[in-house]
Amino acid sequence: MKAKKENKVYSINTEQEAQRYLKDGYDIYDDDGNVRDYSPKKKIAFSEYMKAVNEIGRLQAMVAEKNAENAALREQLVTNNAAKQEPAKKADSKKAGE
Repeated sequence: MKAKKENKVYSINTEQEAQRYLKDGYDIYDDDGNVRDYSPKKKIAFSEYMKAVNEIGRLQAMVAEKNAENAALREQLVTNNAAKQEPAKKADSKKAGE
């Protein structure tokens, strides 16, 4: 495991060390480089938070719009497929001499 904060990286071996580094503001990464624990002292600027909230709202609205469009297209597809499924009436064919 590794403890990282800004440009400082420390190798750690025990869970007690990990807890101590978390309390000091370090993030804990596993051996593959994935974040295992974020520091509880980590803070972000309110402007960054609001930017993220606004982006989430925009993306949720876009998803709702695309879902509505998708539902309308599915309905149109079902209607078109139903129209194709109806058998066309053929004129009765007569044999020569009838």
